[in-house]
Amino acid sequence: MSKKRRPPAEPKDWSGWHPVRIGDLHKLFRRRYGDQYEFPDDDAGREDLRVLVDHYSLACPSVIPKVLKERAPWLTGIERDDFLQEVTRHPRFWPSRELAIKLNLAEAERGRLKIQTIAAVDVTDEERTQMRKTSNAELQRAKRRAQGAKSRDERLASSKSRTKPWLALGLGRSVYYAKLKAGRLPGPGQVRQQTGQVRQQTGQEERQQTGQERQQSSLRSGDGPVRTNKLEGREGTARGRCSPWAVPEPEGSARGEAEVAGLTT
Repeated sequence: MSKKRRPPAEPKDWSGWHPVRIGDLHKLFRRRYGDQYEFPDDDAGREDLRVLVDHYSLACPSVIPKVLKERAPWLTGIERDDFLQEVTRHPRFWPSRELAIKLNLAEAERGRLKIQTIAAVDVTDEERTQMRKTSNAELQRAKRRAQGAKSRDERLASSKSRTKPWLALGLGRSVYYAKLKAGRLPGPGQVRQQTGQVRQQTGQEERQQTGQERQQSSLRSGDGPVRTNKLEGREGTARGRCSPWAVPEPEGSARGEAEVAGLTT
């Protein structure tokens, strides 16, 4: 089974692109040869003339005689006719990289003349792509700034992740966003009331904790609460003896017998 042959590719239309390339060539040649430039009658001049006429052959062949008259008046007679015939029959398309090598165009000169359609011999295609991305990003950033957009640092400085408004409300982060979504966030008056209640409850808890610590400290020191000694008819400081936490003395001890004798008398 024979393969189907592809149809011949249609010739590309360079009519809209070549005028821009021709303008870049005129910028470069004016800088190298002067404003009203003429190519010199030598090998370098003939090579530059061929490059310029190749582009005119693809864009607008009818103006080539005028170009030769202005840029190469020394080209006359049979030599001129042969040159026209060669350029018309076999015009050459110059890729950006090959043309940069042919003209020995550096990046500094390219940027100074604002040339767009010719590459530079000291910048690779990857570097050119990265430079174009950086330039486009800077242009877009300047455009957004002109429209009033904030930078990333400015947005983060005023973001809720930095200010943490849930701390002022006494809420957790997830609870804050849940109430924000439901539209149930407390107002400023409610926040002040809740803050006062929290402070009051905190004070009560602190006082209660302080009382418990004092009571535990007194128990560890062995002192009981002060009780009234009704048997003596006066308020005494019978600490430990009248304390419910005191350990009773054994019956046959000397202290117990002395107390019993005192009571009987």
